[in-house]
Amino acid sequence: MSRYNDNQNKFSKPCFPSSAGRIPNTPSIPITKAQLRTFRAIIIDLTKIIPKLFANPSPQNIEDLIDTLNLLSKFICSLDATSSLKAQGLAIIKNLITILRNPTFVASAVFIELQNLINYLLYITKLFRIDPCTLQELLKLIAALQTALVNSASFIQGPTGPTGPAGATGATGPRGNTGATGPQGPQGNTGAQGPAGAT
Repeated sequence: MSRYNDNQNKFSKPCFPSSAGRIPNTPSIPITKAQLRTFRAIIIDLTKIIPKLFANPSPQNIEDLIDTLNLLSKFICSLDATSSLKAQGLAIIKNLITILRNPTFVASAVFIELQNLINYLLYITKLFRIDPCTLQELLKLIAALQTALVNSASFIQGPTGPTGPAGATGATGPRGNTGATGPQGPQGNTGAQGPAGAT
């Protein structure tokens, strides 16, 4: 009689849910060589423009960034990606352009929206149907873009706030020790002669 139970050697098969709702599935994005060249050029342009913008938010530097963002919008529209993925990127770009068109340059708002854009670019790059070497090259470009943005953050400084109210007067301190006796003063002048005595 065998000491082993043959039923113990049987393992159940792993269960993989087939419902798309349980495991989100984002399809990869096919991309042409021309689209890759455009994408590289846009990332490189952003890497150059962003530090200039934060150092000097002139109308020309703002327009340069908006022009590059418009090229990025066209690039996103040209991708064979889901409509929701495209809409997400286009919404970030639209928000960024709206912030840039504000008469007052709000560096913190621009910084936050650019960070959202970089996160989006990183996400779609990982979905591109490309070889590993090309993927690594694009990831390095995006890392350089991230570094340029973070280094530009040192330029972000808000206006000086108003002077705060004066503090309350402090309590009177304890009485000090008696000082040392001073040196003797010089001898005074001789006084006037007194009146003559009575006779």
